[in-house]
Amino acid sequence: LMPLEAMTELDALVLAVGHQAFSALSLAGLRDRFASGCTPVILDVKGLWAKDEARSLGYAYWRL
Repeated sequence: LMPLEAMTELDALVLAVGHQAFSALSLAGLRDRFASGCTPVILDVKGLWAKDEARSLGYAYWRL
């Protein structure tokens, strides 16, 4: 595990727990943590974020 501040140049993010610290993050704010020039991928196992919002922000977004 690593702190959020250390997560940069991501290609993908797998969110597998529903801790409040994660649910407080905004999808728009997370966008800057992904590598430029790629389509950011999020696998949201807990369904914390709205699918339509994620896709409107350019994420390839899947959830269970």
